[in-house]
Amino acid sequence: DLRDQAAALAQASSQTESPAVAAQRNPKIAELQREIERARNSLRVLRESYTDSHPDVRRLVAFIEGREKQLEELMEEDRKQQAAAAGAQGKAPSGVVITQGNLDRLRELNSAIVRLQAALQAKDMEIDDYNRQINDLKNRIKATQAKLESGASISQEYLQLVRDRELAARRYEELGKKLQESNMATDLVSRGQSETMEVLESPVIPEEPVAPNRPLIIAVGVAIGLAVGIGLASVREIKDTSLKNLKDVRAYTKLTVLGSIPLLENDFIVRRRRRIAWLAWALAVLVGVLMMAGAVFYYYTQRG
Repeated sequence: DLRDQAAALAQASSQTESPAVAAQRNPKIAELQREIERARNSLRVLRESYTDSHPDVRRLVAFIEGREKQLEELMEEDRKQQAAAAGAQGKAPSGVVITQGNLDRLRELNSAIVRLQAALQAKDMEIDDYNRQINDLKNRIKATQAKLESGASISQEYLQLVRDRELAARRYEELGKKLQESNMATDLVSRGQSETMEVLESPVIPEEPVAPNRPLIIAVGVAIGLAVGIGLASVREIKDTSLKNLKDVRAYTKLTVLGSIPLLENDFIVRRRRRIAWLAWALAVLVGVLMMAGAVFYYYTQRG
């Protein structure tokens, strides 16, 4: 654990002079420590908004590393001065024997302490960031649950309002009918006819039907049929380009006709033509009878 390592290093370096004691003796060290602390606080604030790759964060990290190196150099110079002063007096401060090995070990311990403190601060900031993300997710979950609950309640309220509207519409119709009956009863009571009613005049039944006007329909149908027949015959005659007699031949060829060959028909062809004509007329009569029967049947069914 980083905290255990920092505690062990602090215990190992407790036999030497601490940075706080050196800061009390040297104002430059104290000022540099305060500057580093302010820079670390600013870095903590920046990391809450930006990542470590942001230019401002990287610039501030480089600044802190440079100041930490300056602090180590100042403390090293201060320790050397104290060692020199103690050597001149013939003794070491606080009963500690100053050697080059102790100085190197002290330098390594201080560097390790600084690195561990920076790592601890970074981990604390990372933990704070995770806690903020967890709280944000919890708030989002609560908001989503609230929306779901409110949506379900809104749908239930809507269905209840629809049912209330249907019931109110039915009640309105019933009250309207009752109001009409009440108005009618009130009118009869005001006229004194609420209990005794008599027919003053019987209704007159028409002797002839008002609609449909069959003679007019028949006349219009005959007229339309004749017009359509004449029109179709005229169109057929106009489109017919066949030559039917010698006059048509002379008019079309602009030549004199020297002779003509009459149409020779045998008895079989004549009988066949007559049979086809009779079948056509019989079919037309049958269709007419069926149409008339259908019209009569429709009339009596509608009348009944």
